[in-house]
Amino acid sequence: MNDKKICFIMCVNNEDYMEEQVAYLNHLQVPEGYEIDVLNVYGATSMTSGYNEAMHASDAKYKVYLHQDTFIINPNFIADLLEIFEEEQIGLVGMVGTPHMPENAIMWNDFRYGKLYCSMIYQAGISVIGEMSEKYMEVEAVDGFLMATQYDVKWREDLFQKWDFYDVSQSFEFRKKGYKVVVPNMETPWCIHDDGFFNLKNYYVERKKFLEEYHWGKQAKEKVSIIIPTYNREHLIQRAIKSVLNQSYGEFELLIVDDGSTDNTEEVVRQIKDDRIRYIRCEENKGAAAARNRGIAEAKYDYIAFQDSDDEWYPGKLEKQMKVMLESSEKTGLVYCEYHYDGVNGVEGISPSREIPLEQKQGYIFPELLAGNMIGTPTMLVKRECFDKVGLFNEKFPCLEDYELVLRIAREYEVGFVPECMVEVHANTESVTNNVEGYLYASCILAGTYKKELLEYGMFDIIVGSIVEKAKELNRLEDVVKYLEVVMAK
Repeated sequence: MNDKKICFIMCVNNEDYMEEQVAYLNHLQVPEGYEIDVLNVYGATSMTSGYNEAMHASDAKYKVYLHQDTFIINPNFIADLLEIFEEEQIGLVGMVGTPHMPENAIMWNDFRYGKLYCSMIYQAGISVIGEMSEKYMEVEAVDGFLMATQYDVKWREDLFQKWDFYDVSQSFEFRKKGYKVVVPNMETPWCIHDDGFFNLKNYYVERKKFLEEYHWGKQAKEKVSIIIPTYNREHLIQRAIKSVLNQSYGEFELLIVDDGSTDNTEEVVRQIKDDRIRYIRCEENKGAAAARNRGIAEAKYDYIAFQDSDDEWYPGKLEKQMKVMLESSEKTGLVYCEYHYDGVNGVEGISPSREIPLEQKQGYIFPELLAGNMIGTPTMLVKRECFDKVGLFNEKFPCLEDYELVLRIAREYEVGFVPECMVEVHANTESVTNNVEGYLYASCILAGTYKKELLEYGMFDIIVGSIVEKAKELNRLEDVVKYLEVVMAK
């Protein structure tokens, strides 16, 4: 792959348009050290087949797919595009796009961002569609008159065999792989689109294919059961609840499982008036794992998410996770996202680390999770069937019960990932995260449980060594070594 090359790709059936297109391309300023190429595809049976043919024929890292009637007028187009692509997570750039794809999948039925000069039968002039102050705006789908990529993702030639919905589906394919789809902030439009009139001959047939393939519109019907276990958190629970009620995805029930609180938690919860809230009282305090299991047993719906009573969700968290879940294969059982950790000792950061390659954060990642957990409980969205297959939270664990469950799920299912920080985790002195002795013993149990797999993946010495080092720091070495000997003998 030539990372100093930009290829412009067009499906052509009009020589006049093609000649005009090339004239505009010849006026582009090419950054030093880079080269450009032009591939015209003749006789394509569909946009997807033509684009796949050209994609496989070019060794350019950067590819610009554009209609033959789209003319780039920004002389600095290449440099401006490369600047956006400096962010490796951005996979696809368009000139116009929608941040929220409508339920009917007709892009122009909802708000969009972008700028272009358009020349249609009934008007000609500049179109400014949504203002932005940022360098770019992340969107769900872009219009196909110009689509630029820095990664090769196969166009859905198997599904879209005409000239519609290739752009929306490609946007979804990029997002399924964890890449961002964006529209740049343009001071003036970067291109002209001489698009004449709409040809909707096959549009609605192709739209039906899109709706069925990507389960689009299903998001508005699928409901989620959200579970918050709580114990004596009258001073924190309201913040956690409001962060759930503020979700852009409103199809849910919220189960507050009170694990035997002795403070005014119940009164605080009942003061919040929302029909989606269900308060469940446990008379005996049995711990977070038991409370979550009670919530799972009481849950009505097929998708279950977890929130902690001292943490916050960002407003788009559930919506983005549900889209990943419903657009993923049936093998996906869990979807998680990044979270920001704010520790009691001033330690903070984002987990999982953005230095970890994307492919190690999604898909079949059981081996990666054996090396260390990346999935926090308040980031988890799980199919109910996972609990039927692998069981519930292990109530015998003093802590790390979420990690233990994640390992069981990841061994049987693929994992989806939203590469965006969607949760704020607030550690406090009452948090189970600070149960260091429980952490050590739970780590020993996990190492014993997955001894075979740790040896298979060459991680046994590393994991056991890290447990021993932590035990030394806490002056628990002798007890931990004895316990390790016990669990390893089983």
